[in-house]
Amino acid sequence: MSLWIYLHFPALQLNALQSSPNGDALNTSQGMIVVEGRKNEIIQMNQRASENGVCLGMGLATAASMCEGLYVIEYDSALESEKLKEIAHWLYMVTANISLVPPNGILLQASNMLTLYDGLANYWQALVDQLKHLPFEYSFASGFSPFAARMLAGKSFNQISQSERALFQAVKQCDLSETELSSKHITTLNRVGVHSIADLLRIPLPDIAKRFGSDLVNYVGRLTGLFHHVIDFYHPPKQFQRRFDLLFEIINLKLLEKPLLKLLALLESFLIMRDQYAHELQLELYLRDGNTSTVLVTSAAGEYQSKAWLSLFVLKLESMKVASPVIRISLSAVRVAAKQGEVSDLFDGKQGALSPLEL
Repeated sequence: MSLWIYLHFPALQLNALQSSPNGDALNTSQGMIVVEGRKNEIIQMNQRASENGVCLGMGLATAASMCEGLYVIEYDSALESEKLKEIAHWLYMVTANISLVPPNGILLQASNMLTLYDGLANYWQALVDQLKHLPFEYSFASGFSPFAARMLAGKSFNQISQSERALFQAVKQCDLSETELSSKHITTLNRVGVHSIADLLRIPLPDIAKRFGSDLVNYVGRLTGLFHHVIDFYHPPKQFQRRFDLLFEIINLKLLEKPLLKLLALLESFLIMRDQYAHELQLELYLRDGNTSTVLVTSAAGEYQSKAWLSLFVLKLESMKVASPVIRISLSAVRVAAKQGEVSDLFDGKQGALSPLEL
């Protein structure tokens, strides 16, 4: 059986906003919540909100009455999707076979990596070291099926193990409400006295098929690893393009340096992974009035380091003015190429610090 690891990010949007370059303008000592607009329910919250009695699933009006000065953020699925891809891209530097599980999960096939890392402990440590560079809180678990790993991570099991017996025992202790089953299935099972995975697994699969249908059989088969679970694995994009939504409107372009550096850091890891240099970058400034302003920066020699590209952008931005505040920026690599080894002549004598192309 294949071993899987699931990473659950319970506050992906909230963590992203708090760690943004202009996120220091947020008062993190106040209660903060993310609200899903259609249901008017709280789906993410910070520690301060929790201390004031706010709970997940609570309505906005109730939460506001319990926590004075509550900072309310509307849920943005596009932002979470983008952050999930950034995490996968970052993890791709140390592991293969990554699958995105929207809106807030990442599934890793661990079995194929254990030989490379000489065991599960070393592999997990490599993942932890990589995740330390990211500002997102997460819970985790391993399992011998994607459903099992996801269910355990969702309840903050936070253990990585290869023991089939221990993992199976943990799965059996889960309540049906912690599974991927629909509320209709859970209600039907509860009516006949089935409340946990242990209760469900006591029923033979043929009996489950007769009484509850093939959908439940497929779920149980995939949960226990008896049935094959089709997984779509993540493949990093061939071209770099990232956007960043600003928390506040910016008219002074010098203030764009921090958010721009964040995008350039992502570009740096993108280029390092592919052993490439970028020769031309394009920065799009999205203005409040609906217009855009484009900034092109080139490097004849090619460059991958974020700080080097930032210095070039700063020179461009110093001479620019915008008619309307900037609300979003987008960075894309227009031209990239493989690194070329530098060839020097032993008898050329002392050379300057910059190559002719850099100059």
